[in-house]
Amino acid sequence: MKCGFFLVIAYLNLLGLSAWGQRNVSNFDRDWRFARFGLQADGTRLPEPDSLEAYEVDDTSWRKLDIPHDWAIEGPFRIDLDGYTGKLPWQGIGWYRKHFTVSAKDKKKMFYLDFDGAMANARFG
Repeated sequence: MKCGFFLVIAYLNLLGLSAWGQRNVSNFDRDWRFARFGLQADGTRLPEPDSLEAYEVDDTSWRKLDIPHDWAIEGPFRIDLDGYTGKLPWQGIGWYRKHFTVSAKDKKKMFYLDFDGAMANARFG
């Protein structure tokens, strides 16, 4: 069974590092898009489309949210789930996307994305 579950539990920062060692820290927690595939909260399954990592993917219908985010805590509680899950539907495949622009003057800078927390099989597309 494929499981690409994400649980973002902390913060993501975008750091712009210039050639002179200057450091700019930006909070990157706002304005994400999220879609859940695979096992759904109600027990049904929604197939995960191919190539969701592609820039051209239309994510306009995806849910808008800020991170940190935990879809399991949103419930609903389900009596049929095991007790170790807290009766919460935590399994599934979550995709998070964020749109941002790097200005022409910043294109020669090095950027570092710091994910302070992600759970279970987290990977970049």
